[in-house]
Amino acid sequence: MSHNKIKVGGQSPTNAGEISVSLDNLSDVSVSSVTDGTLLKYDSGWTFGIAGFESSDYSFLASNRDTGSVTTVYDDTTENSIRSDSRDSGYGTEENVGSSDVFSFLSQSGATFSGGGGKRYTGFDLPANSKFLLILSHTPIFNSSTGQTVLQWVDENDNTLGPQVQVKRDDRGSKKLYGYIEVGGSSVKVFPTCISTNNHRRKNLSDGDSWQAIRIG
Repeated sequence: MSHNKIKVGGQSPTNAGEISVSLDNLSDVSVSSVTDGTLLKYDSGWTFGIAGFESSDYSFLASNRDTGSVTTVYDDTTENSIRSDSRDSGYGTEENVGSSDVFSFLSQSGATFSGGGGKRYTGFDLPANSKFLLILSHTPIFNSSTGQTVLQWVDENDNTLGPQVQVKRDDRGSKKLYGYIEVGGSSVKVFPTCISTNNHRRKNLSDGDSWQAIRIG
């Protein structure tokens, strides 16, 4: 029969005229070390072997109690990232789902990441080959009426990851700081950082702050 001469991806039809083609039969797809959750991506050609992720991948961090120093302030060289204490014993909460993680969420322990432009406390450790949306909700406290801070998401090497937002005394409610990162072949730490600051206390309001890293790719 004439249809028996037809092949697709090197596969011949069955007696019923059906042709079964798997990814292995596609000449422009390279298959190696396939595991559960691996994705097939098209970018000017098929690419196989990209690690998949669950849409629920995220890290969340929140403080819901007064913590930190009442008078000591942030600066832009030695202690320049917004900090939090999310210990579950009344201070707040931390949740990690998937492959991201919170870095140094127990900020009152004094642990720091000494990289980039200064010492940074609270942030996220994001996995390689991923894309994340970054969100900080922050209600600042200042020591003086002229106090103000410019915030921006940056990575551990001071690469900027989003627009700057200014917070100052007597602002109403919390301010939102957004960022976005495409992580390459190695994991990266990211922090909501004080680009410039004046009289900004290292203290959280009892109403709390929150940090989020949501995977989108």
